Amino acid sequence: MRLLAMLVMVSLISLGAVAQDAQPTTPPAEAPAGAPADAPVAEAPAGAPADAPTVEAAVEAAVVPSTPTIDETLQKNEDLSAEIERLTDRLEEANQVIDELRSESWDLKDKASAAESDATAAREEYDRLFELAFEAQTKADDAAIALAEAEAKATEAAEMAAKAEISAEESAGKTAEAEKTATEALAAAEAAKLRADEAQAGRAEAEVLVQEADAVAREAALAAAAAATRAEEAEAKLAAAEDKTAAAEEKTAAAETKIAAAETKTADAEAKSAEAESRAAQAEASKTEALARASAAEKLANAREAEASELAVKLSQAAEHLAKADQDAAALRSRVAELEARIAAIEEGRDAVYGKLASIGAMRLDPAAFPTVALSGFQGAVPRIGTWKFPGGMALQVDEKQMFSRLTIPLAQSAEPTLYSFETRAGSNGWVGTGIHIYAENIEKPRGFGEGKSLLVWLTRDEKVRGNSGTYLQVYRSDDDVNMERVLDAKVKDELGAWIKVEVLYDPANELIAIALNGSLRAAYRTYFGIGSGAYVSLRTLGEGVAFREFQARR
Repeated sequence: MRLLAMLVMVSLISLGAVAQDAQPTTPPAEAPAGAPADAPVAEAPAGAPADAPTVEAAVEAAVVPSTPTIDETLQKNEDLSAEIERLTDRLEEANQVIDELRSESWDLKDKASAAESDATAAREEYDRLFELAFEAQTKADDAAIALAEAEAKATEAAEMAAKAEISAEESAGKTAEAEKTATEALAAAEAAKLRADEAQAGRAEAEVLVQEADAVAREAALAAAAAATRAEEAEAKLAAAEDKTAAAEEKTAAAETKIAAAETKTADAEAKSAEAESRAAQAEASKTEALARASAAEKLANAREAEASELAVKLSQAAEHLAKADQDAAALRSRVAELEARIAAIEEGRDAVYGKLASIGAMRLDPAAFPTVALSGFQGAVPRIGTWKFPGGMALQVDEKQMFSRLTIPLAQSAEPTLYSFETRAGSNGWVGTGIHIYAENIEKPRGFGEGKSLLVWLTRDEKVRGNSGTYLQVYRSDDDVNMERVLDAKVKDELGAWIKVEVLYDPANELIAIALNGSLRAAYRTYFGIGSGAYVSLRTLGEGVAFREFQARR
């Protein structure tokens, strides 16, 4: 800021000397109404060289004051110097406070985001623990139901075992009765067999008697009657014996039938006994299994109950953590809102200072002070990165996905001050950027992030990072093809969606760079980078819709 005041003072003194010699001057160009000088002018470090003949010559040619007489100029010089000093100090302080508050706001936003993430995670953990608790309770209820069912099955098995024992006892009684009946039938059969044997013996005896009777009949006719009588008696005895034999056989068959029936009953009884024993064994196994399942269900229920208790504790802790996270997030949101309000108020004050500073003397870079045109248009331009087209004297980069395109133009640059001017615009949406590398040389990696050893003047818009859709003026020092460092960053009111006239004055001998947008000086900066020569200038773009026109380099 002090450097800007010094530049204005030197230019006014130079103007007085020109007026005394009665030489004509270029009439001053007025700044657009309300055009702010939004960017801070960098302050020279302590011990930096303040005035050299080349600085005076460059500045008195580049900056045109708005007052025409020497006396008024000298009088106004002191007032303007004091006012500019005061306003620039205020502006510098405001910018510093804004940067600090914006940094704090971003930190708090990050913390708020982290707190909300923690709160979300806590809610998810709360829901998960609640679901686990509900599931554990459900499983405990299921285990209790299973336990009750197992106990019921054990009771049923015990009843079945008791019934099986009773059936076995009844079967044993029936088996004993059948065995008794079979024994009686066998005894009756034995008796009938004895009777049959007796009948058989009587039949044999009768046959002997018949033989004797025949012998007697042959021997004596007189004994025929007696023999006939005895034969009839023998036949009667034979018939009776046969009747007894038939009855004994019938009794034997009946006894055998009873024995078969008894054996069938015995087999049935034994089968029922075996079935009863099997059912009793199954009932005992079911009872054992039911008791085991009941024990397992009881253990599972106890485990589920313990797990549910643990989950209830975790659920309570998660609820407390969630409540605390919500409180922290609310506090952080409140702090962010407070800081954003402070930033808005300070920026409003800063804009007022910008407007007042811009109204003090219409400061601009005068192309007439650089009569030699070293380069005009895009002749000799070499597209290096991106897709470039050149309709109607313009240069367009049409690859909207390209992040750092280059259009390189050969131009020898030395210690002599050079004024670069061009008009540029970018797309109206999204992250975009446009600018120029000056004094570029030692480019070894054509597709690197940096541009050899050079200076980059850059206009950009990044709503996602900045939190607003404003345009930012930046200056970068490129050390090589990889590394670049930003040395100036200031918000300006010029819209990148419309054409912006950019003028860059660089005096490498005195390491001074001055930048004007749409005819109003926006920044002046002492570089101290030792960049004093270059072989190229490179136009650079980012994103869609970037175009250049009316490009010139003057000395």
